[in-house]
Amino acid sequence: EEEEEVSQTANLLTQEKAIAALQKWVQPPNGTVLRSANLARDWQDPNSRIWNLQWASTKSDDYSYLFAEVNARTGEIISFGFDYPRTGKKDYSLDSKTARQIAENFLKQIQPQRFAQVAFEPQSEIPPTPADLPSCYLQWTRMVNGVKCPSNGFNVSIDRDTEQVLSFNMSWTDQKFPAPAGVLGINKAEAAFLSETPLTLIYRQIYNQDGTQNYKLLYTPWDPEQRTAINIIDAFTGAALDWQGNPLAKQPQAYTFDDIKGHYAEKEISLIGK
Repeated sequence: EEEEEVSQTANLLTQEKAIAALQKWVQPPNGTVLRSANLARDWQDPNSRIWNLQWASTKSDDYSYLFAEVNARTGEIISFGFDYPRTGKKDYSLDSKTARQIAENFLKQIQPQRFAQVAFEPQSEIPPTPADLPSCYLQWTRMVNGVKCPSNGFNVSIDRDTEQVLSFNMSWTDQKFPAPAGVLGINKAEAAFLSETPLTLIYRQIYNQDGTQNYKLLYTPWDPEQRTAINIIDAFTGAALDWQGNPLAKQPQAYTFDDIKGHYAEKEISLIGK
């Protein structure tokens, strides 16, 4: 294990070089000093190492900070976020459209190749950012073989006063993805899903914003076997899967006996089959 760790940490960036790589993109707020710097394993990829860096203000009444993660082998910025003293609440003129343009210009500079492999998520800016919120949050999802990979992509927030990039996060795995050739068409996939969880009319209790409650009639996918909630199916077979992607086992079915009618122990035998 010791030799393996030595090989994994060989040729990594020094702390000073990791800081230099970060400061090409973002500077610590005024009045902050480096409080911590440590080299750690990437929890998503144990073979990778990350420099975790954090700056904080030297004043007790100043909450300015900067935290960042830097790939210790490549110098890529994995994430950063910072804050500083702000003016009082006011209306901000920067709208979501302009914030998106600022964010996209930044992404094209910091990750030009990967930016070409993502799609913007419109719902990340819906509803429109209220005029009194100081930041605008935006999201891009990685596309692989024309298919969304929701756990991969970019998140960016923009200061609506200074128009600075306040935070950046990149999640990007190097794992292989199965080719989508042979997956069920959407109509067959819908039929497979509804065969497992047919739409069922139910009454559901609704909690309103004013604290009142009422019931509404709704159609919802309903598993007759009452298994763990079925939200996904295998794209190739249509089989119901659990949240880890494993096949959902069928629940044991009750046994019925058709040759015990009139037997003195008919009731007891029927209970055994349940």
